[in-house]
Amino acid sequence: MEFIEVKSPREPVVGAAARPFAPGRVLRALWHIPRTEEVRFLRFGFDMPGEPVFFGRMGRGDPEVESVSLLMLKSPGDGEMVLCGFRSYEWSDGRFVLRPSPGCGGFEVAAFADYDDFTAGPGEEVGSDEPVVLRGTDYNGLLEEWAKICVGTMGCRIPDHIPTGWNDWQFYRNDKTQEDILAGCDALKELKKQGWPLEFIQIDGGYCMHLSEWSQPKPEFSMGIGAVSKYVRDAGFRFGLWFAPYIQNVRTRVAQEHPEWLLRDREGKVVELGTSNVGRSVLIDYTVPGALDWLREKIRMLVEEWHVEWIKLDGPNITTYRKGVLRDKRYTFQKMLRETLRTIAESAGNVLIEGEGDMTAALGFVDLHRVQTDNMTMWFIDNDTTQPYAPRVYGKELIMSFLHNVWWCNHRENIVLRDYPSPHAFVRETDPGRCEQLFTANERRVQLASAMIAPGGLLLTDPMAELIRRPELLADAAMLFPPAAGRTKVLDPFPEDDCRYPHCYELDTGGKRYLAVFNWGETTRDFSLPAGKRYRSLFFGIERVGALTLGARSADVMEEIR
Repeated sequence: MEFIEVKSPREPVVGAAARPFAPGRVLRALWHIPRTEEVRFLRFGFDMPGEPVFFGRMGRGDPEVESVSLLMLKSPGDGEMVLCGFRSYEWSDGRFVLRPSPGCGGFEVAAFADYDDFTAGPGEEVGSDEPVVLRGTDYNGLLEEWAKICVGTMGCRIPDHIPTGWNDWQFYRNDKTQEDILAGCDALKELKKQGWPLEFIQIDGGYCMHLSEWSQPKPEFSMGIGAVSKYVRDAGFRFGLWFAPYIQNVRTRVAQEHPEWLLRDREGKVVELGTSNVGRSVLIDYTVPGALDWLREKIRMLVEEWHVEWIKLDGPNITTYRKGVLRDKRYTFQKMLRETLRTIAESAGNVLIEGEGDMTAALGFVDLHRVQTDNMTMWFIDNDTTQPYAPRVYGKELIMSFLHNVWWCNHRENIVLRDYPSPHAFVRETDPGRCEQLFTANERRVQLASAMIAPGGLLLTDPMAELIRRPELLADAAMLFPPAAGRTKVLDPFPEDDCRYPHCYELDTGGKRYLAVFNWGETTRDFSLPAGKRYRSLFFGIERVGALTLGARSADVMEEIR
């Protein structure tokens, strides 16, 4: 692939006087891929766990594609790949745009940095986040090399082991009560006595008033969060709690008593979100004096009063923040978010911090990070075949495995094992008459295979008293614990069948080697296995050699027989 730089990266800018510096998107570099009819790409989404990541093709007449923070390219028939990223993300999250270029007879890649409404002060140097281009034929090696470059400039936090346990979210959601948590704790205690490696019990959203009045539990938690925490710790577990400090329900004390802290638009009007995971809400502008002090106090309460040892941090969402403008123009949104994450990490001490928002902002400040959106038991959204959901979740989880134990411990959050719908499912929030979709047997194997082959933090999430009465479901869970060590390798990047997600993955734990094969499609499919190797299927208990047939929306994980 001929990859030609036609515009050099901008030099760092030193402000001669207080003035707006390049508001909005700033071009940092431009490359041409001349005389090319088609290019293969891997589109990334580092701004939120739910942002899609997928492989695709672009022809000369196709629309442009924007990739967040990272982009990979490959020419058809050419083994060389090109990775476009940034060395650091202190000032901006960084964006790439791939588009046809009539001028060069091929394609062009533009690298942008978002400086928002930043204003440089006298003598202040800004714009240190420079693009980096890596070239080679080793797909997995290029990604890991780039990830290590970023760590070298921004640092990382990696826990000494992969955390495990239970989280209430995918069954109870916002309807949970303290009795639900205590019952789950009692059942988990029995499993722990049997030798299950379960460490944490984590309460998700819905435990406090207005969904975000952190220090005021709702009536269903009448004994108080501190007392629930003690119950959990006395049972031999560590306590985790959900915390979303970037958005506030409009009825919370912060929203009512500190309007000066709230994010505003260019006309000075408070930015309000009609819907969010805490209801009608507003955002906190952490560049306003006093807001960071409030954040420190809330972290102190979680850690010192409630003995929280895992903070499940929801957000920040940089795209949502860009609906407004910051009060202090010395900050870009990325710089502000990194300051909040630094404050949380420093205030929390040795507590595990889990990120669930902008990934590049969190680098260096979190121990774990979600790399995909919520695990839900549906293959398509609302049974609409044009809106795949499960492939997007598990496909991204597998592709993003290269970050595990390089940037942080990857976290998939939970595994859903139940075969009955939840009466609290999200679909009933808008229509009480609807019923939650459930996986077929094949679709459940895709979920299990992804959890097994892409290492990271792992939590159960079903009602535990019911789960321990179902030995067949517990057997599925037993396959996942303890989570495997190692990092997943993609064996077929840029799949020739134009599938958005590769089909074959390998995990070497140091003692065992596993091969996972996924059929993301709607028809039965045959796959070729590596020649000369024998495997034992973990799902079907049979030996496989040479070939594998998988039904639609299915997967298998096989241990190599050495």
